[in-house]
Amino acid sequence: MDPKVTGALARLAHALRQEGGAMLRRLVFDREPRQDVEWPADLPSLDSELRAWFAWRRLEEHDDFLLTSEFEGSGTTHALIAPGGAVELYHRYRRDPTANVRMDEWRPSWVPILSNVFVDCTDGSVWFDATCLLASEPPVRVADSLAEFVDHLARTYVARGASPWRRVRLAQAGHAWAPIELPDPRRLAGLPRGAVLAFRGRRNLRRLCVKLRADTWIAAPSFSTMHDVSGGAPPPEAVEAWLDEVRGELFRVSLFVQRDVEVVRMLVRPAAGVDPASVHCGQIDVWEQEPLGALFERLDVLLRTLPEVHATLHRRPAPPDAIAALETELGRPLLPELRALFAFADGQDGGVGAPSFQHNRRLQGAAEALSTMRLMREIRDREAFPSAFWDDGLVPFMATCNGDNVCVDTAGAYGPVGAIVDYNHEDPEFRTVLHANLTQWLECFVDGLDVGLWKLEGGLVTADHDRVRHVEHVRSTEYPYDVPFAAPPERRRRWRRRE
Repeated sequence: MDPKVTGALARLAHALRQEGGAMLRRLVFDREPRQDVEWPADLPSLDSELRAWFAWRRLEEHDDFLLTSEFEGSGTTHALIAPGGAVELYHRYRRDPTANVRMDEWRPSWVPILSNVFVDCTDGSVWFDATCLLASEPPVRVADSLAEFVDHLARTYVARGASPWRRVRLAQAGHAWAPIELPDPRRLAGLPRGAVLAFRGRRNLRRLCVKLRADTWIAAPSFSTMHDVSGGAPPPEAVEAWLDEVRGELFRVSLFVQRDVEVVRMLVRPAAGVDPASVHCGQIDVWEQEPLGALFERLDVLLRTLPEVHATLHRRPAPPDAIAALETELGRPLLPELRALFAFADGQDGGVGAPSFQHNRRLQGAAEALSTMRLMREIRDREAFPSAFWDDGLVPFMATCNGDNVCVDTAGAYGPVGAIVDYNHEDPEFRTVLHANLTQWLECFVDGLDVGLWKLEGGLVTADHDRVRHVEHVRSTEYPYDVPFAAPPERRRRWRRRE
């Protein structure tokens, strides 16, 4: 295999594990490399780069994994293609290059690797069929080699990690929808944050535009919303389906478009010209995630409404030598979120009759976390369990009385660096990733406390599961999900996302 491509594919796998979302993590975690690549003799022969690409993951013909690229400032999604699918697509192009896409410059030396993306076997360059964006555009050369193209994909996902849109939250507000005449830019500018316009756009796509900030709207096709907006206001279930799509894609800014006021007016105009009553205006709640420090301040205030719990907290920073020992064992500095947690409270009183912190879990301090890490590593090594049984990068911060732990994944072994992982001894074949990071976990917990979801009953801080899931869904749509690890095939469960 070509080392440049295999290295680039390893970087892409890491980026997808960090930022690819639930669907692409399934590709990374649950699909083994293909051992052989069957390729017909009548097609251009595969060089080492192409063989490495098709061997990267064992794709099936019915798979629907999508990768996102950003060329010329525009984002595009591409379906991953199994070798058999690439052969079929090649034959289809050879019979009629214009049969499936409006591309009349297809070359017999081009092998499809993704939908709308080809490798030219004469020189290894990568070409993008731009007709999926603009019908008049010819194919565009986007990379000189497959390794360069794969690194472009990896960088696209890595760049999303710092996107400010991750902090945006959207939820239905219960406001009524009303028809609205095509407004001028001044009226659009005067609409409140969270205003939503629903209409039927170009290519008959049902669209919604939402005002995120004073000068920023987002516009996206509402792929799941099958309600015909020309017949009336969208029902709540249709709006919720659209919000689900946007919540899951907010940080993938290429899958929707940021618009200014004038562009939004131009988007709405065709629908308003056909039927002025077909454009409806509604309202949703839009807010942004608070900084970690503000969340800890709210947590301290809200826990005082549960005085039995608040009294058990060690409301003092963990000793510096305990933090240093923890970092020595970990082999790297603690993540800032973990430092902030251990500065907020160095654990919680235990013992018979002591209340929990969340569910049946008790908050751990730095010294307890270190003791648990050493114990779990010892068990893993003694029993010859795979490394994913307990990764060296896990730092526990909550524990149950039966040995289960909630941890911060400081190495990114199961998802994003800093993800919250549930270690449950009753699920020996997978680990559940609960949240993207400690801030997201704390946000969900604090907001639930704020609306009275969490109550102390029988020594446990508990809440109604469905109501908690609703709070978490708005703030962490793609979580939780399960990551399987090496286990005998007859015992290995399929990857699944938890509801």
